[in-house]
Amino acid sequence: MTPIELNITGTVVSLKNSRRLVRKARTGKPFSIKSADAERYVRDFVAQIPAKYRGLKLGNQEHPLCVSVVVYYPSFRQDLSLDLVYDSLQLVGVIENDRWIRRKIEEAKIDKSNPRVEITITEES
Repeated sequence: MTPIELNITGTVVSLKNSRRLVRKARTGKPFSIKSADAERYVRDFVAQIPAKYRGLKLGNQEHPLCVSVVVYYPSFRQDLSLDLVYDSLQLVGVIENDRWIRRKIEEAKIDKSNPRVEITITEES
């Protein structure tokens, strides 16, 4: 498999820290959903995926994946939390399911003027 390289602009939002509590209209029971910031990031992420990578559905039990991610945050305030990136890759169909990512290489750096995520996806050897 040829490595897939993606460069997504924007500041990654932590899925864990960006939940909001809402109540079901019918029952009044509380449940959590993604914050508006997280939903906006997913929308922007999906829009930046080239058409040739949409629907590839990479990864399965016989072909596990290795994903290398370098995140450029605008400051040191953010946690290195990439669940939203993996969920977005699955949503747009680049990967079949994030459970097939068996090796993750994650790194955080600072770039105030150009926050982004650089992603490389390969098959695990």
